[in-house]
Amino acid sequence: MTSKSGESDADTLRSERWLWRPLPRPDARLLLLCFPHAGGSPSAFHRWAETLPAEVELLAVRLPGRQTRIGERPYDDWDELLHWLGQVVSAVVDRPFALFGHSLGAMMAYELTRRLTAGASAAPHRLLLAGCRAPDVPLLLPAIHRLPDDEFTRNLSLVANAPPEVLADRRMMRFVRPLMRADLTLAETWPPVAPTRVQVPATAFAGRDDTVAPPWSTHRWSRFVGSFTIYVLAGDHFFIRSGDGAFLELLAAELTAALTEVG
Repeated sequence: MTSKSGESDADTLRSERWLWRPLPRPDARLLLLCFPHAGGSPSAFHRWAETLPAEVELLAVRLPGRQTRIGERPYDDWDELLHWLGQVVSAVVDRPFALFGHSLGAMMAYELTRRLTAGASAAPHRLLLAGCRAPDVPLLLPAIHRLPDDEFTRNLSLVANAPPEVLADRRMMRFVRPLMRADLTLAETWPPVAPTRVQVPATAFAGRDDTVAPPWSTHRWSRFVGSFTIYVLAGDHFFIRSGDGAFLELLAAELTAALTEVG
């Protein structure tokens, strides 16, 4: 498979293109690969690295269409995206690793785990899923990715953390809309194939007032993973940004437990 830009596989797979290491820890015993929400970027995780256990190195996934990849067309096809993600992870993972994802990022983490466990690649040691309904739960809000531009923009605040001033800025939206439309195409057509169980321990985090992925829809992840734990925290779909630190404390505790298991 070639990239959309026609570049060589070697260029497409450069790890520094796909992954941002905010705090390199080459001797860490566990890697944590983090996938952002729809429209998100690695900057969503910029303050996490220093709060996590010292034996964990955080790698934030940088997808096409954002930050240093702003000139690249964002993926809107699951098979193509997972092909490259699988290649990148297989190339860079040299020790036990966990996958974290928020919303669309959690969908990516689960789908990547399915692909890795189905092949010869190493599987993640743990799945950490935030703000994401289980794959057998239908979309709970109306799909908007096919709407005309103006309608798409008007409805964007219902499913994304888009500031009103950005939505009202037509020039800004010409820049933002293709990325959001591609990401929501992925989110609103998930899962791309019938969901299956992966024998990987998983922890889910849900916001008590989340309307995109309410706690009841998150509980159903237990059907698709190995051992399962769920935490329900105060907040809406973006509860992981809460300033009280409760989410990051729980995440750190889960990673500490994982460290005891990897030896």
